[in-house]
Amino acid sequence: MTALLLHSFTSKRGPTLMHLSLVQLFGAIASLKFYRFALLSVGVVSTALLLGCDRLLAPESAWETYRNSRYGFEFLYPKDWIAEPPPDNQDGQVFRAPDRPGVKVAGWASQIPATSGEVTEGEATEPDKILPDPIKENFVTEQGLPGELEVQIAAETSSLNLTLEHEGVIYRWQGRSPSQQFEDYYKFFSYVASHYRVLSATEP
Repeated sequence: MTALLLHSFTSKRGPTLMHLSLVQLFGAIASLKFYRFALLSVGVVSTALLLGCDRLLAPESAWETYRNSRYGFEFLYPKDWIAEPPPDNQDGQVFRAPDRPGVKVAGWASQIPATSGEVTEGEATEPDKILPDPIKENFVTEQGLPGELEVQIAAETSSLNLTLEHEGVIYRWQGRSPSQQFEDYYKFFSYVASHYRVLSATEP
């Protein structure tokens, strides 16, 4: 019916609007209203999907701050997220979404081992004495600290990883989710990573 209306305005020999019966006219109007409603619905749904992650970013009262007293760092997490049991060494904490256990944020730190000399061939090296690879600075936090921000995509779980070095300590933060949901959480993870803070660092 919609095609019939369009044809009446584009074809010189086709029927004019006056030639349509009342039944046809009301049917065409109803069809147009339906398509208009369908397009509006698609727009609303698309907007909701795009803004779904933004609901995690506001209001400020919905956030909590985890603060680690051993290494002096802090990061944000949603107020209703659940803290997992902390490690015995108290080097960090993991929080997970209450309705999606596979969605988590975590922060931890460790001392960068001091080098006392070159390791000779065949000499045993303790795992916690191995120096980490130098970070590739491609990111700056809101606090002004440079670091490395890396995305890791895998078949089942993907993550956004932040690594910082400051005053002999290496700080790590991670946001991870099932890979099929990672795109939905990327903006949220990026926001939390950018607000990661090292308490001993001087504010710019």
